[in-house]
Amino acid sequence: MQDNKITIYVSTLCPFSKELIDDLNAAKVVFEQKWVDKDQAAFVEMYNLTHKKVTPVIKLSVPEIIVLVGYNNEQKTKLQEYMKRYFVSESTSDVRNKPLKDWIID
Repeated sequence: MQDNKITIYVSTLCPFSKELIDDLNAAKVVFEQKWVDKDQAAFVEMYNLTHKKVTPVIKLSVPEIIVLVGYNNEQKTKLQEYMKRYFVSESTSDVRNKPLKDWIID
């Protein structure tokens, strides 16, 4: 968990982007957000990752790069699994079975 990082690519008019940001903030997850509708370089970076023009995009920089496109129930489940594996320490293992928005990660 030393250098693991979350970067999200979001847009201001996307309700799923807002939901993702709200969930990560509620869980006290540290992440970098890039607004693709305000920053052309962020858009190009996102497009190079996904070859798509949709938001949100979640980039997990863990031992490898993992990219999730969208924020539906399937992507939420995948994100929770990756969070458990790469971002939750053993000292907070009791939060591993809670929904993402109920996680408290210090």
